[in-house]
Amino acid sequence: MKTMKCLPIILMIATFTSVLPQTTHKQNAAIAKPQTGTVSGRVFGITGDGDLKPARFTKVYLLYEYGVLTLNKDVSSSVTLKWFDEKLQASKAVTQEVEQNQIDSESIICRKQLATYDIAMLATLKWAEEQKRGTEIVYGEADEEGRFTLAARPGLYYLVARGRAGFSNAAWVLDDVDVKAGQETTVKVVKVDQSCLVTE
Repeated sequence: MKTMKCLPIILMIATFTSVLPQTTHKQNAAIAKPQTGTVSGRVFGITGDGDLKPARFTKVYLLYEYGVLTLNKDVSSSVTLKWFDEKLQASKAVTQEVEQNQIDSESIICRKQLATYDIAMLATLKWAEEQKRGTEIVYGEADEEGRFTLAARPGLYYLVARGRAGFSNAAWVLDDVDVKAGQETTVKVVKVDQSCLVTE
């Protein structure tokens, strides 16, 4: 009789034990699954008359500033700060070149300064790959109307865009693009950081 009374208890324990690992596995899988948000918007150039010109086929970059991807990292070594450092070094090199070669053409100087955005981005991309932090840079291309959509991990990003709008070759920047998991962040990129008139 004692064996019969214990049997239901043993069966309950065995059933609970067999279910528990499956439940834990599902929970772990849900936690490990990366969640992303999206950043969408348009890149514009503004003419002297105030007209908006779409930046066609512009390259758009999101540089990670702060969030879950940097919880275990030194924030002072973020990809955004790395880009700023590379941009500063490239700008100093241009200034030195202009002075040494006595370049006085505003058009040439402008194009050289504009190229520092690309030089800095290439150096930052290479650094991120070497540091195994490639997921902290997201990039893509806008369409012919300047529209773009990028999927990114949650966190704050610094946006850099490079391309042409109307008769200007330009670089755009946008601070603190806040990406939230499962949500869409809509932005208007109109802040031109540097532009040069296209003469060719």
